Amino acid sequence: MTEQEKYGMERLAEYLDMRIRNEEKSIKEKRDKLDRDYLYHFAWNGEELFKSHFMVKQYGELRQVIRVAEAPGEVHGYIQHKREECLKELVSGSIRRRSTDDIFNLAHTYRLECMQGLVKDYAGFERLLSMKAPQKEIKTKKAPERKRPDGLKM
Repeated sequence: MTEQEKYGMERLAEYLDMRIRNEEKSIKEKRDKLDRDYLYHFAWNGEELFKSHFMVKQYGELRQVIRVAEAPGEVHGYIQHKREECLKELVSGSIRRRSTDDIFNLAHTYRLECMQGLVKDYAGFERLLSMKAPQKEIKTKKAPERKRPDGLKM
């Protein structure tokens, strides 16, 4: 793998690490609230807690693929596969699960909402992965201007 290819993979890995840290921080805050008063905070934070856990799982899987990948093409392939998987579920899948358990149906809806966000994220991940390292400017020394004896530049 060239330095240019490695650059995009490193940027994507750093970005995923940041997103995972942010989601985990959110999870910790929500759990602390639930520990204080579960009955009250479950109603207000249950959705965000579910979505944060779902996103951490998805980002973590991609992060693991980056760790074991030997080339950006492998990561591109994984991202495209996951993006297509999400689109298929969103377009062809059922909007509602026909479960008798209301919470299960609600979790399915939250999952679909997360998938909508993931489709956008995957497009951004592709751009990050395709990034090339900035080129370093090489400054060449410029020869001093010579002047003719009459004061004009040559």
